[in-house]
Amino acid sequence: MRTSVKICRLKIEELLRFIDSKSVAIPGFQRGYVWRVAQIKNLFDESVQKYVDEYDDNCFWEELFYRMSGRDFKNAYSRKEISKMEMKERFEKE
Repeated sequence: MRTSVKICRLKIEELLRFIDSKSVAIPGFQRGYVWRVAQIKNLFDESVQKYVDEYDDNCFWEELFYRMSGRDFKNAYSRKEISKMEMKERFEKE
């Protein structure tokens, strides 16, 4: 009996639905490898934590840059000078 194989990207929720409906087949060469539930949970935890860490890191640097540029802009110009600037000029200088 020949089985067809289809490779595609799935969201985690879709993959879980396939697993529940027993529509997922494990290739013969992988059948000897059995993961315990804790191992699977750790894999997902590590993947999610890596994503969260990268997101937090990017947000931190973006916020720091934004605040420092605003501070430097306010230090370089008086409130009166800033209030007289047109939006485009202010945006370019800030």
